[in-house]
Amino acid sequence: MKKKVLHIVGSLNQTKQLHKISLEMPEYDHYFTQYFGEGIFFKWIAESGLVDWTIMGTNSAFRKEQKSYLQKVQAKYDYRGEQYRDEYELVFMCSDLMVPAKFYNAKLVFVQEGMTDPVSNKSMLVRKLRLPGWMTGDTSLNGCSNQCDLYCVASEGYAKFFTEMGTDEYKIRVTGIPNFDHAASFINNDFPLRNYVLVCTSDIREVGGKEDRMEFCKVVKI
Repeated sequence: MKKKVLHIVGSLNQTKQLHKISLEMPEYDHYFTQYFGEGIFFKWIAESGLVDWTIMGTNSAFRKEQKSYLQKVQAKYDYRGEQYRDEYELVFMCSDLMVPAKFYNAKLVFVQEGMTDPVSNKSMLVRKLRLPGWMTGDTSLNGCSNQCDLYCVASEGYAKFFTEMGTDEYKIRVTGIPNFDHAASFINNDFPLRNYVLVCTSDIREVGGKEDRMEFCKVVKI
């Protein structure tokens, strides 16, 4: 029998990224589950609708996009990794703000999915008090828990940052980001407009911050 690997996914971007990784490992039996917290309390929170604005909510827009994609690629699903919890050899995740303790037989691999939010005074307080990283309410401490066995990160700069924030240097490998680093794959596309530059705004508004996107676009235009 093939050894089992679990992928803990959240957003559509995270889902596509970990699915791409699974395709590079055909010798394993791959399963997927949405992002979740350990224990009955977090299971209730996820299913209650209270956190449906996050990747943990079972009825969130993230879950609907994720479910649609996984069904399209015919991926196997194991909610919260409960069916095969003791059989997983590897567990991949794009966030270590919550790391399930149930997979004690598995090696845990963190794969960075994109930029993290800027470190704030709140982030530093959470870190100083040794509170869970999710209590920041953003991704500023993502990659900094030191709970995974291997950290695949975007750049040398992020490797230095994660090390300074508490993740052991020997665990970190600079691999780039699967969804974004293969630039050549975007050259041939069916986008109808040409000779334009794509400007990407941030997720500041989505995590409760203040951002004037129109003013940002005006500045870029100038």
